[in-house]
Amino acid sequence: MDPQTVDEDLRLVRKSYLLKYVLPVSKATFNRWLATGRFPSGVLLSDRIRVWSLQEVKQWLASNLSGEG
Repeated sequence: MDPQTVDEDLRLVRKSYLLKYVLPVSKATFNRWLATGRFPSGVLLSDRIRVWSLQEVKQWLASNLSGEG
């Protein structure tokens, strides 16, 4: 499969990407959401690397912006 043909929603992204390009919140707010279970926990790739599916994050945003979450 050609990497350039992969759907962007299938991307796995790190916290720094989410905070810079996707979520309009501070690092403290994001960490609080993780600790309280308000935001999806993502997947640990190693002890220090956690990633999220961009598709899952977009679905979470859509449900929370519409008042369902």
